[in-house]
Amino acid sequence: MALSGSVTTSSSSSRSVTLKWTATQSVSNNTSTISWELVGSGSNSGWVRVSELRVTINGSQAYYRSSSNHTNCYNGTKLASGNTTISHNGDGTKSFSIKVEAGIYSWSINCSGSSTFTLNTIARASSISSASNVTLGNKCSIKWTPASSSFRYYVKFVLGKWSYETPWIYPNRTSAYTYTGYTIPLTVANQLPKATTGTMTAYLYTYNGSTQIGSTASKTFTVTIPSSVIPTIGNITATIDNSSNSVVNGWGIAVAGYTKVKIAASANGSYSSTISSFTISGGYSTTQSGTSLSYTGSAITSSGNKTFTVVAKDSRGRSSTSKTSSAITFYAYSKPTISSFTVARSSTDSKKVVVNANWSYASVNGKNSATCTLYYKRSNSSTWTNYGTISRNASTTLSATFEEQYSYNFRIIVKDSLNSSAQEEGFISTIDVLLDFRAGGK
Repeated sequence: MALSGSVTTSSSSSRSVTLKWTATQSVSNNTSTISWELVGSGSNSGWVRVSELRVTINGSQAYYRSSSNHTNCYNGTKLASGNTTISHNGDGTKSFSIKVEAGIYSWSINCSGSSTFTLNTIARASSISSASNVTLGNKCSIKWTPASSSFRYYVKFVLGKWSYETPWIYPNRTSAYTYTGYTIPLTVANQLPKATTGTMTAYLYTYNGSTQIGSTASKTFTVTIPSSVIPTIGNITATIDNSSNSVVNGWGIAVAGYTKVKIAASANGSYSSTISSFTISGGYSTTQSGTSLSYTGSAITSSGNKTFTVVAKDSRGRSSTSKTSSAITFYAYSKPTISSFTVARSSTDSKKVVVNANWSYASVNGKNSATCTLYYKRSNSSTWTNYGTISRNASTTLSATFEEQYSYNFRIIVKDSLNSSAQEEGFISTIDVLLDFRAGGK
C-alpha cells in the first residue's frame, strides 16, 4: 500500500516521460486525491521534442494534449500536472492504475508505460461482531473492532416502540472493544405483553468528528424477561350460596349437599401483560378464563372445613403466587332414619295401644329439627287417621280406643325441616271373636 509512486514510459533515443504522484485521503468521503506531475526523463542530456500526450488514471482520461502541441523537453521539464479524486471501496480499500502515453521525437504517441498501485486503506465504519443475549435488568454486551483510534461511536437499542441511544463512546483503540455501559431496563417488558422473550436490535453508528462514517451496522440479540416478573393476585373471597333452598338459606350456614360457594378474585398483569385465566383448587378444581374471577360451583357434598386456593395466569403464560381463602365450615346433613317402631295392646287394657319409636336426624349445628307423626287405620279400611306427633324413644299409650275385635295398621313418618322423611309401619291383631269353640268342639 502506498500514498505515492511513479510511472515512466518506454524511451525513444534514451528519452522518456515520467508521471510522479502523491495522494491525500479523506476519511469522511472515503476518497483519495491523486496529485500528479508529468516531467521529462531519460539519460539524454539534451532537449527532445515531445508532442502528443495522454494520462489515464483509474480508467479515466485525466489529461490529453494533441500532436499540434510541442515542447522542447529537457530531463526534468514539467509537461503537465493535475489532481484526480478516486473513490475507495466500501471497506476503505482501493487499487488503481496509471497509464502514460507520449510522442517523443514523434508527432503522435510512440511511447507508453503503465502500473497498478494499492492505496492505503481508509478507516471505515465498524460492524458489530457480537451482541450477547441478556436478561432484562442486566448490562448489555456489544462488541466491535474500531477501524481508527480517533473514531467515536454510539449505540441505539430498539425493540418495538422502545428505543435508547447511548452517549458517545470513545474506545481509543483499533483492537476489539466490548461496550457494557448500559443496563437494559425491565420496562422493555412492556413491549412483550404476550411473550417472555423478544428480539432486540443494536445499531452501531461510527463517526469521525461530526461526520458519520459509512453505513450503520446492526446486530440482533435475544432479551428475556426475568422469571420474577409474574402477575399479582389480590385478595380472594369465598361466600356461601344457599339460594337453591330457602330453609338452608334461612339458617345462614354451609350445609353439605345444599350449599354452593361463590369465589371472587382479581389480579393484575406485570409490565403490560394481561390476565387470561384463574385456576381454583381445594374445595373446587377448575380453570376459568377471563381477566377477573367470579365463579359459583356446584353444591359441595362433604362436610368439614373447606378452603379455596386461586392462582392467576397472564398472557405470557406465567402464574402468580397462590392465595387461599378463609375456611368455610360445612355441616353434615343426612335424611332422618327410623331404627325401631313397636306397636302392642296394653297389658292392662286391651283396647289401649302402646307405641314406641326411635329415630334420628342430622342436627346441622342445631339448625335442623324433626317430628314423628303417627297414623292408624283399621286393617280393612283405606283411610288413615292422623293421631298426631309422638315422642322419640319413649313408650306412649295412645289416647284413642282400639276395639278388640278389629286389627289395626299403624304408620309413623319422621320429617325434618328440609322436608326429608322416613317411614315405618306396625300392626296389631284382634283379641276378641264372635264365636269360640271349647276344646272337644262342644
